[in-house]
Amino acid sequence: MDWVQWLALAGGLAAAVAFVAGRRDIARSEAAGVYVEVTVFQPGPTPPDMPLLTRYKIVNDGRLPALAVSVSAWDWGRRRVWWRIRRQRNWMTGHRIIGHVYPSVIPNSSTEEDELPGLPDEGPPDERPPVMLMFRDGFGRRWGRWPDGKLTLLAPSVV
Repeated sequence: MDWVQWLALAGGLAAAVAFVAGRRDIARSEAAGVYVEVTVFQPGPTPPDMPLLTRYKIVNDGRLPALAVSVSAWDWGRRRVWWRIRRQRNWMTGHRIIGHVYPSVIPNSSTEEDELPGLPDEGPPDERPPVMLMFRDGFGRRWGRWPDGKLTLLAPSVV
């Protein structure tokens, strides 16, 4: 092979890699439009007549539906380092409290407000409420949005 053939081979390989990366970015941009919006977060300790609760709604700003959407409340904690090789209930250092499942959230809409139980303590300052969102996008990929807001593709993980 001479240098022209090597150059053509390298150019073709670069184009293929760019195509695959572009397709992945499209999928991520659609999934990025799905998130949980916490509207009320009332942690403890509270007066006896005030309930502990977390009120939220799921928003889909994307062009594709979000399917098999689940929202779960967790105790204060952080994502484990080796979370991909663990069962879902052990992904965080805190324990899972409860969750709700929605069949789908249509594009450019949001669900009605719903409630999850609150936490008995306030937790660390400057930390978002520990609510996790998991869903399948319109392409069939499974995504997770962690309590810190990070979006992660969940395909190669243990469920």
